[in-house]
Amino acid sequence: MVIEKMTTGLSQGEFNIDRMCWLAGVSRASYYRHWLDSAPRRAETGLRDLIQRIALGNAHYGYRRIAALLRREGWQVNHKCILRIMCEDNLLFLRASPFVPVTTNSRHGWQVVPNLARGMILNG
Repeated sequence: MVIEKMTTGLSQGEFNIDRMCWLAGVSRASYYRHWLDSAPRRAETGLRDLIQRIALGNAHYGYRRIAALLRREGWQVNHKCILRIMCEDNLLFLRASPFVPVTTNSRHGWQVVPNLARGMILNG
């Protein structure tokens, strides 16, 4: 009832941080400490969602290519921030297997020439 008497005469815009902290029973320092911990995460959720959609849609895109894509779409992002988000979400790109040409076919029907130098002992 005490709170009702204190808040009835005030409109919504007249509450300041001191007043809200007093009503909630929280110190101003803990309010700001909590706000500093949670505000960047909330601002990052849209970016994180977009990075996840791009990385899952294009499995071979790395953080540099995703950063360039986001900059073309109008986001102001740092490549280090994108790398950190991708590492936290385990979204690092899949490396393509390197091309290794086939050099020898051991299973053929042709005659195999014996190696004449196999038993040779070098003396000079």
